[in-house]
Amino acid sequence: MKKIFKNKFVLIVSIIVIIIFLGYLISKFLPSFGLRYGLYPSLESDKMQRGVPNEEIYNVESGTAPTDFTTTNSTLKLIKKGSVEINVEKGKFYESLNRIMLLVNQFNGNLISSQIYKEEDKSSGNITIMIPSKDFDNFITKLNDYGEIKNITTSTTDVSQEYYDSAGRLKVLESQRELLLSWLKDAKEIKDMLSIRSELEKIETEIESIKGRMNYIDYHSNYSEISIYLNEDVEKISWWKKSEFLNRLIDGLLYALNSILSSVLALIIFIAFILPWALVGYFIYILITKYLKRKQTPQQ
Repeated sequence: MKKIFKNKFVLIVSIIVIIIFLGYLISKFLPSFGLRYGLYPSLESDKMQRGVPNEEIYNVESGTAPTDFTTTNSTLKLIKKGSVEINVEKGKFYESLNRIMLLVNQFNGNLISSQIYKEEDKSSGNITIMIPSKDFDNFITKLNDYGEIKNITTSTTDVSQEYYDSAGRLKVLESQRELLLSWLKDAKEIKDMLSIRSELEKIETEIESIKGRMNYIDYHSNYSEISIYLNEDVEKISWWKKSEFLNRLIDGLLYALNSILSSVLALIIFIAFILPWALVGYFIYILITKYLKRKQTPQQ
């Protein structure tokens, strides 16, 4: 009898332990299983039913602020600019300029401005062009074929945040404009109409300003501005021409040589001037000498 009672007691205790263990497993894993497979309402739907804002749902579930849509669903807006200084062979300035313009056309670029200078026998100038941003690096690399590149400067500005903030602001303003237009239709009194119209003008001005800025960013993120400076090579000055002492010494030697040459030239001119008179005098001297000899001969 005692043995039967003991066996029943062990069986009951075992059943209780199993029930407690199963209860622990159910409380531990079943809620997440139900949420995953739709057996229980999600935290989001529960909060939506209670009127909790969507931003709060993100904060509760992730522990962080909601991610800005500008960095997840939108592309970057980058404005690239560059400047290149190129030296070209003397006498080939215009040829190089024309070749560069052909290259711009090949890349579907546009000429924005150009300036050309002429100083004595040296030409120089600069052009500003717009090149598709995707070809920015390739175009600058190609410029190596058109002269000696002396300097390259590039810069990139990320205006993504400004652009998408403006886009969000634009949507809000457009919604406000639609609301004001509906109010304007329902307005009965003139003062209300004037007040609504005044607000409409302010909003429309701001809308146009934002659209203008966004159009600027759109264009300059699709096309990059590049300034190209062309300089014609000048004759290289020898080292000895740069020395002041040597320059003075050479100038002195040249002055002395010039003086000698001037003296020789003056002597030649003097001889050329006096020679005919000397010949005439010599001829007269010969005639007089002969005359005197003849006169002395009969007397002897």
